[in-house]
Amino acid sequence: MDDIKTHGIVLSTRSKIARVMVDCGKDCMGCKGMHSCDRNKRSYIITAMNRIDAKKKEIVTIAIDKLDYYISLIAIFVIPMMMLFLGYYLTISFGMRRYAILVSISMLFLSFLMLFIFKKIWKDHPRMMIIKIMPQ
Repeated sequence: MDDIKTHGIVLSTRSKIARVMVDCGKDCMGCKGMHSCDRNKRSYIITAMNRIDAKKKEIVTIAIDKLDYYISLIAIFVIPMMMLFLGYYLTISFGMRRYAILVSISMLFLSFLMLFIFKKIWKDHPRMMIIKIMPQ
């Protein structure tokens, strides 16, 4: 499978992990929701594996495997919605219609809590990887 690639500037490094500022670029300008994004920031900071020892202030190419990208999308968007509907369905099927909304929102909150915990656990194991240092 192909990788999704972009460019960024290394802000800091620690061991084999780097914090990289990535510009949204032309993709951001074509989006109708660009004015509502995080106080109109046109860049964001990501954590990437630094196996090629990129140094601070170097311009690098970053890649993520498409499969990892799609798994992340499913974890962030699909699983919380499934938990919401599962909570509602289970409550209705057990005859507790009165608590259906409360249980479904609790399941949604639980899925976001699980995402937060997994993010903390995997903080030092980023899926993005620096694959190339660009010439200055």
